[in-house]
Amino acid sequence: MPDRPYTTLSSSVSLDGYLGDRTPRLVLSNEAGFDRVDAVRASCDAIMVGAVTARTDDPRLLVRSQARRDEGKARGLASSPMKITVSDRVDLDARSNFVAAGEAEKLVYTSSSRVPDARVVHTQFLADDLIDELQLVVAPFFVGDSSAARFVSEGRFGWNAQRRATLAEVRPIGDVVLLRYALSPRFRDE
Repeated sequence: MPDRPYTTLSSSVSLDGYLGDRTPRLVLSNEAGFDRVDAVRASCDAIMVGAVTARTDDPRLLVRSQARRDEGKARGLASSPMKITVSDRVDLDARSNFVAAGEAEKLVYTSSSRVPDARVVHTQFLADDLIDELQLVVAPFFVGDSSAARFVSEGRFGWNAQRRATLAEVRPIGDVVLLRYALSPRFRDE
């Protein structure tokens, strides 16, 4: 699908593949990792989170570095990428950081008759082969709570034992590690 935008899925997980635990905002990265994410965010036209993440984590999704914001503006870009979410209930608080923080445009996709069963945005995008690059940061601990959210849920993925993803980079960032995978021929190694 050449007319779709280049898509990077970026996430942090525990050693056992969880996105968090029952506590609000379990930190799965470190300051150097957050700075790396800020640089990635500054290079993007848009950033998308699921509605549960928008409601639970209340992310600002703004470029934090003033230098990066200024550099983007000099190139004619917005100071922060457009904010996108997918929600079947469309019950976002107008005072939330997702909606109220920053000047970036906000876009909310709501479910069609075929999407209500989708529970995890990562799963849906990966299963539909819509990701060009996967950036996965692994935190150095286990969550060990089977009721916690996992990185993906059950799905039919194009990358399996017969078709392995291409590892493009492994980089330690303090006590976490970044794994970058090329998931399409459009992968850009920057």
